[in-house]
Amino acid sequence: MFAQKWTNLIFCPEDGNVTKSSLFFACKKNTFGSWSTLFQTIYENLHDETLPIEPMNYFFGRTDVKSIEKRLKSDGQYCLRYHDEGGLELCILKQKQGGTQIRKERIEKRKLKEKGVVWKWEETVARIGGSKVVTHYFGNVGEFLKELKDKKIIGEPVMFNSAYKTLQGSGKKVKGQNAAEEKIMEHLPK
Repeated sequence: MFAQKWTNLIFCPEDGNVTKSSLFFACKKNTFGSWSTLFQTIYENLHDETLPIEPMNYFFGRTDVKSIEKRLKSDGQYCLRYHDEGGLELCILKQKQGGTQIRKERIEKRKLKEKGVVWKWEETVARIGGSKVVTHYFGNVGEFLKELKDKKIIGEPVMFNSAYKTLQGSGKKVKGQNAAEEKIMEHLPK
């Protein structure tokens, strides 16, 4: 049921059909692993029941940043999407003097000899005279999100659909979604 329910969201078909190209995109740069481990990895990372809201509910697939920017309304709101170069990207709204900015944090799945399969995040930390990059490793996406929540970098997620529609699966389309997003909405449970 998990695979059937989320196929179009994960494989993000641009024309409404899952193709070799859309399958390749989910495996791009090992985002979710090879075909043999793909569904298990997706389940372990986006269907994380240890979090208050499972990441699948705020995973926007291939949605472009400009569309996401319209959905994020308050400081700290965030969602996940595919990074264009592989891996996942956390988009976070940050209030700045004179406006807002979307902060993007990329995480990539890596297989390290000493740690096994992990998610790698390179945090840019400000310091006097510049910044430095600190590398963190996590067992899954949920651990990464908990870390950012503890550091008060993120607040509340913005769900792909409203909370009620996500949980109840009303199947109603959100006004202004592009064709790929509308196709995804059709496959949510009713």
